[in-house]
Amino acid sequence: MKKIELTKSMIDEVHEKGITLNQVLEPLDVLEAGSNLKLDAVQRQMVMHGFTKNISLEEVKKDKNKRILLWEFMQRAIMEAVDGKVGGKGRFSILTEDGNAVIFPDTIETDVKTAIGQGDNYLALSDIVAINKNVEQTVVKNAYFNMTKLAASKVGRKRVTELGKFPVASIEVGTASTSLYKYGRKVKISYEAERSMQVDELKLALYAIAFQWQVDMVSDAVAVLLSGASDHNVATGGTIAYLDLLNLDLNYGKPFNPTVYIANTTGLGKIFAITQFQDSRLFDTAKSGIWPAPFGRKLRRFDSSDLDEDVLSIDSRFALRQLTQSGSVIREADKVIDGQWNEIVISLVRGWDLMHSGARLKLDFAA
Repeated sequence: MKKIELTKSMIDEVHEKGITLNQVLEPLDVLEAGSNLKLDAVQRQMVMHGFTKNISLEEVKKDKNKRILLWEFMQRAIMEAVDGKVGGKGRFSILTEDGNAVIFPDTIETDVKTAIGQGDNYLALSDIVAINKNVEQTVVKNAYFNMTKLAASKVGRKRVTELGKFPVASIEVGTASTSLYKYGRKVKISYEAERSMQVDELKLALYAIAFQWQVDMVSDAVAVLLSGASDHNVATGGTIAYLDLLNLDLNYGKPFNPTVYIANTTGLGKIFAITQFQDSRLFDTAKSGIWPAPFGRKLRRFDSSDLDEDVLSIDSRFALRQLTQSGSVIREADKVIDGQWNEIVISLVRGWDLMHSGARLKLDFAA
């Protein structure tokens, strides 16, 4: 590792080329062949410039290199929480060669995620997004692969005879447009807070903001999944039976296969009441707190009246495309780099569209 003098021109390059700070730094700090160092270029500069978890914002303000690293630190913290990647080995849970945590302990990340209400059982964007795509516009037309036509043409089911014509599988741009929406907050940091706050405390605050963003985004993404979803195997008699969920799975056609069941607290209560999912030989929920995985599918909580008492199942490999407008989360980079933190605007522009209608089915509950 080598220490690099960080400059504003590097941030300008990030904005002009639509790349990351890590991509700017990697050619300037190339690791030796065979190196087992697991830090990316930005993390290596955090180590070299002493940007540690307990450094104060007041101390960061005195050093241009640390201010530039703070800008990147804030952006990564926000995106970790928004995309549901907090907990476990987070991007800032980096270790020095002597094994001491430099930036942010794993245990704090996990505690924060649970405390704010985005524990592992809550639906996150990472549970439902198949494709992430960066775009420049706020209204986008996307390409689609018509699975219905594919099935009708029996592609892959028969050999093509000699001199015969191959069936056509078309990928075309759809007629409908997907609109992206801006999610944002204005963050105010008082002079008193700046003097006493450490960067790990700032990260907790950014997590709190970003978790609320994720709640809003997940709600909008699920609305796309619910719109026009087919109802199958209506549950009756006041309960959801084991066979109701099994038949929901069996109604999927190739190549789709459900990966996630989504329900609100009422629907979850009915799933947990199914005798087979209470068998302690199969699921140790009462002791471990780990929810059952019906037929090996993830079970996720989504608190919304839009679901009524229904259960939404999706194949997360094919269902949802996430579109994010290119650019930094913190648009006012100069303010952060110049140490003007009294008021910073953070924003993210995103939208979602359904790629394949057959990748989601809904169990409609009729009490």
